[in-house]
Amino acid sequence: MKNKNIWTTTLTRFALFQITLLVILIAVINAASIYNKNSLIETLGDSVRNSYLIGDFRSVVKTLSSNSHGYENIRILDKFKETISILGDGNPTSNYFSIRKSYSINAQMGINESRVGTIVFQYSRFEFFKNALFIWMVFVFVSSPFLVFEKRRLKKDYLKEIDLKEYEVKKRITEQVSHDIRSPLAVLQVILSDKSKLQKDDLLTMEKAVQRIENIANDFLFKSSKEGEKSITNYRVESVNFFMKNLVNEKRIQYSNYRNVKISFEELVEDYFVNIDSIELYRMFSNVINNSFEALGDFGEIKIDLSIKGKMISITVEDNGKGMPSNVINSLGVRGFTFNKDHAKSGTGLGLHHAFNTLKALNGTIDIKSRENVGTVLEIQIPFVENISHDIYKYVYIEDDEILRMVWSNSADKKGIKILVLESTDKFDDFIKLIDREVTNIYIDHDLGKNTISGEDFAIKLHKKGFKNIFMSSGYSAERFAHLPWLQYGTKRCPF
Repeated sequence: MKNKNIWTTTLTRFALFQITLLVILIAVINAASIYNKNSLIETLGDSVRNSYLIGDFRSVVKTLSSNSHGYENIRILDKFKETISILGDGNPTSNYFSIRKSYSINAQMGINESRVGTIVFQYSRFEFFKNALFIWMVFVFVSSPFLVFEKRRLKKDYLKEIDLKEYEVKKRITEQVSHDIRSPLAVLQVILSDKSKLQKDDLLTMEKAVQRIENIANDFLFKSSKEGEKSITNYRVESVNFFMKNLVNEKRIQYSNYRNVKISFEELVEDYFVNIDSIELYRMFSNVINNSFEALGDFGEIKIDLSIKGKMISITVEDNGKGMPSNVINSLGVRGFTFNKDHAKSGTGLGLHHAFNTLKALNGTIDIKSRENVGTVLEIQIPFVENISHDIYKYVYIEDDEILRMVWSNSADKKGIKILVLESTDKFDDFIKLIDREVTNIYIDHDLGKNTISGEDFAIKLHKKGFKNIFMSSGYSAERFAHLPWLQYGTKRCPF
């Protein structure tokens, strides 16, 4: 809260208090004025009544002079309407600012009561208001220094509130990072448990696990920065098939020590894309699969199926684990709530809590059905991107060398260039909707490894499909590819 806003709040509160005080003062002083007027009428009435009985009206004059403060004109008349005593000019009149009233004075005469006199007087309509306003202005003057104290108090309370909110945010982020980082660390632990059997695929999986840890750390730093405060997340279009295949592969490695646990995966026949932060998407489905594994124990099966329902991609995660009673389904997704009978694998409730929040931001849905001792079916639906032409890749780089892929990828990230980096041609079709035949520049290594198509043959296939900007990224000379006049020559060096 800026200093200007604190002053505004302080002045607003001060003004409301003073207005309330003024209203109270007006009400109290008006009530006091009415009471005093009635008391004066009663006093003067008694004086007139007694004077009539003794036949001496001198006491009326004395009573009038000593009890009529605050009144402009008063005239006292006897029963014959003759003037007994006068205060002021003796001619009370009624106007907007003054009120003129007459009161009859009666006395008991034998068995009957008769009028023995009349009081006619005039008083200011707003006299009580002037008195209240005067007292209020004095109070405003006296209480003005408290504005400074109230401003200081508000600022102190605000700073405490900010500190508390920052602490809560940091606590939540720390818990989330700690929760998310366990899966990639588990993958690394499994692969490194027997270093003598490390294969090339294992190294690539390790690279992905390390990259995921780095992404989680970068995401944490970004969202903690001023720029991150302005941006909820870093959205981009993702291939669902490609993304889920990588995730399932990681989970299979993570739980490979549990030989009696099977993870099956059924992808889409035709690939679809969603617009989401890849870290958020990975986190959500990783948490969901982890929950299914925890429900299985040491044996069982997790089935992951992708399908299309209307304009939504449906991802179903089904397990034949312990299941849950129906009365806890509505509590799932609440931060801190977890249902886990196995205390050795106690949960925190963060996984589903995050999934619910992520889906809410995506206009997605989540449906959970479960039966105890039968299993749980969790269906997540996310809207797919219908028009993805605005998010096509500017560059595609196909290279089996891990170091070169990392160099190109890092260079593109630094310059904000959208690039797709692949280790083989097998995954090219997974991103076909994001690769434009006229715009995208495709760089292909000539030698992509044994038992696979050569870069030159793959380039010929792409040319036949209508791709225009195809480059041979090779250590061979340009003359070797002279028989393909449409094929452009590029070295191993990154072009940007």
